[in-house]
Amino acid sequence: MVRTKQPGSNYYLFINLALVIALSGAVVLIANNLEWIPALVFIGVFSALAIWLGYTGYQQHKKNYMPAARIWYFWAGIAYGLAVFSGAHLFGLTHFIPDLLLLWFIGLTLLAVWGHSTLQLGLAALLNLAWFYLVFLYDQSYLPGLVILAVTYWFLLRRRPSSWLFIVAVVTTLLLANLYFYELIHPAHYPLHFSLSHLIFTVAFLGSLSGLAALQFEAPAWADYAYILKVLTTILGVALLIALSLPPVWDTLIPAFDGGLAGVLTGIILLVITAVPLFTHPATLEQRLTFLTWCLGFILLVAGLFEWVTGVRAFMPTAAALLATGIAVSWLITGLRRLSLWPLFFGLGLLTLICLIVLMVWSWAYIASASILFGLAAVVFVIAERYRSMLQQRAEAQLEPQPSESTLAVS
Repeated sequence: MVRTKQPGSNYYLFINLALVIALSGAVVLIANNLEWIPALVFIGVFSALAIWLGYTGYQQHKKNYMPAARIWYFWAGIAYGLAVFSGAHLFGLTHFIPDLLLLWFIGLTLLAVWGHSTLQLGLAALLNLAWFYLVFLYDQSYLPGLVILAVTYWFLLRRRPSSWLFIVAVVTTLLLANLYFYELIHPAHYPLHFSLSHLIFTVAFLGSLSGLAALQFEAPAWADYAYILKVLTTILGVALLIALSLPPVWDTLIPAFDGGLAGVLTGIILLVITAVPLFTHPATLEQRLTFLTWCLGFILLVAGLFEWVTGVRAFMPTAAALLATGIAVSWLITGLRRLSLWPLFFGLGLLTLICLIVLMVWSWAYIASASILFGLAAVVFVIAERYRSMLQQRAEAQLEPQPSESTLAVS
C-alpha cells in the first residue's frame, strides 16, 4: 500500500497567504460596489462559500490531512460569520449585536471541536470574551457563554493543549467572575459603578488560581497549565505589589474606597474553599507558601483600605515592597536550584526594580542609596559565584570516567 506524504507546513503557509490576498481583493471590490450588490446575492455568495469551504475541510479531514482541514474550517467559519450577520439582519431575525455574535461563535466552536483547531476555538473564545461584556451591559443571561467556556476548557484538557488559548480562557473566567461579583454588589445594575471592592475580589481570585495550580488532576496537559497559572498569577501579583508599593497609589485608592464588605467576604470564601483541598492533598511547601503569600497580601490590602489598625496605611507601601522582595528571592532560589536563567533574571530584575522604587520614593539620603546599591551588588556577586560553582560541579561530574563493560562483567 502506497502511503501519500502530507504537504509540509510551508505549503499551508502559502495557501493561507493566497487566501488572505484573495480575501483582500474581494473586500476591495465589495466595499466599492456595496450599494450595487443585491443583499440576497451577498448572503448567497458567502453562504455558498461557507458550505464549500466546510465541505473541502471535511474532505481533508476524511483523508486525515488535519492541518489542511483546520485551514479550510477556519475560513469556513469566517464566511459563515459574514453570512449570519448579513442574513439575520436582512430577514429580521435579530438586530441585537450580542445575539449575532452568539450565533457566530457557536458555529466557530462546533467547527473547532470537529476539526481539532485551536486557532478557530481561539477566535471563538475571543468573541466570547467580548460577548460577556456586551451581555453584561444589556443585563442578559450569561448561560450560552458559560457553555462555550466549559467547552473551551474541555477542549484544552481532552483534545488539544494550547498555552495561549488557556490564557484566554483564564482571562475570560476572571472577567466573568468580576461581572457576577458586580451583579452581587449592584443588583440594580445601572448606573454603572465600579468600586475598589473589585480590586479586593480580584486579589482573592488570583490567590485562588495560584492555589488551584498546586492541585493534581488526571488530565495529561494539566502539568503545563498549572505552570502557566503559576507564571500568570505571579506576573499579575508582582504588578499589583509594585503598584501598591508606591505611596501616591494609596493616596488615590483610599479616597475612592466605598467601605463595602462584599469584596472582603467573597474573597475570604474563595480563599477558604481553595485552602481546604490545598492543605488536605499532596502539595509542595513552595506551592503552599505561595498561596499563603497571596492570603497575606489580601489581608494587608483589606487592612490598609479599612485602616483596622491606626497607622497601618502608612506601613502598606513597605509591606507591599517586602512581599515583592520575598517573591524575588523565591525566584532567585528556584533559578539556583534548577540552574535556569529565566527565574534568575526575573528575580534579579524584580529585586532591582524594588530597590529603585525604595530609592526614588522613600529615601533620598546618599548613605541609604549607597547601601542599597552595595547590597544589590553583593547579592549579584553571590548569585554569580554560586551559579559558576554549580556549573563547575556539573562539568566535573560529567568528566568522571565511567566503568567499562568488561569491568562490570568481571565484578
